[in-house]
Amino acid sequence: MAALRIYEEELLFLAEDEGDLEDEELLGFYLYLTELPLPVPHRNYPWFELDKYTDEECVLNFRFQKVDVLHLVTALRLPNQFLCKNGTIAGSLGGLCVLLRRLAYPNRLTDMIAMFGRSKTELSMIFNNVVDFVFAQHHSLLSNLNVPWLAPEKLMEMTRAVHEKGAALDNVWGFVDGT
Repeated sequence: MAALRIYEEELLFLAEDEGDLEDEELLGFYLYLTELPLPVPHRNYPWFELDKYTDEECVLNFRFQKVDVLHLVTALRLPNQFLCKNGTIAGSLGGLCVLLRRLAYPNRLTDMIAMFGRSKTELSMIFNNVVDFVFAQHHSLLSNLNVPWLAPEKLMEMTRAVHEKGAALDNVWGFVDGT
């Protein structure tokens, strides 16, 4: 992609020097080039290592402490690695962290390149593979609400607990962000 962009810029300058382009064409081509996002060189960043992060950074980035992220790998029964359609391979821990980071806070894939040392395409493929796996393994927990912990008595217990912690409403038992 970067090589194509350089080639297009060179063509623009050559055409301008030789007078081959009308002003409108030149302006249109210039606007096209300036609207293209600059590529972020993911190879300049090291691959993700959870050990480099403190517990505070893990909570900030993934909403889980480091030890809990490790427990999630086991609890979700993640495979040792995820193999994407384009050949990208991600380990279970790295794949889970891509998923958690993407869901923890609204961010763009570009924003995650420095953390994971992967391209936007790789991050997208890894995220999709992990989401698909987790859903395939655990969708019954999302699609079947007829479970003991959602019985009316339990819901009342949870609403009381939330209200006693200072919530203004007395009928809240869960939150959109999962807290």
